[in-house]
Amino acid sequence: MRVKLNSDSDLYMTITAELSCLVPGSLVIEAHQVTNTLYVHVLDLELYGGVEKVRADVLALEARVMRAMASKEELKRAGVSLTKKTTAERAEAAL
Repeated sequence: MRVKLNSDSDLYMTITAELSCLVPGSLVIEAHQVTNTLYVHVLDLELYGGVEKVRADVLALEARVMRAMASKEELKRAGVSLTKKTTAERAEAAL
């Protein structure tokens, strides 16, 4: 499945991809630098919660990485808040 990341930083994309591979049953197949997109393979996708759950979890992971490392300007550009409300929570609220 495809996950378009919020940041355009290679560093945050790399860290997010590496951390995503630590989730049992998931593997980043490709990281596309030009489009800031990760292609993720997940075993038993339906058991995990479906495509949107995986996408929300990867984006929440990216937001955590950015809160730990990014400047306020980078956070603002990526649309990541400084509060503890995660990208996954915002995505769920939008549904």
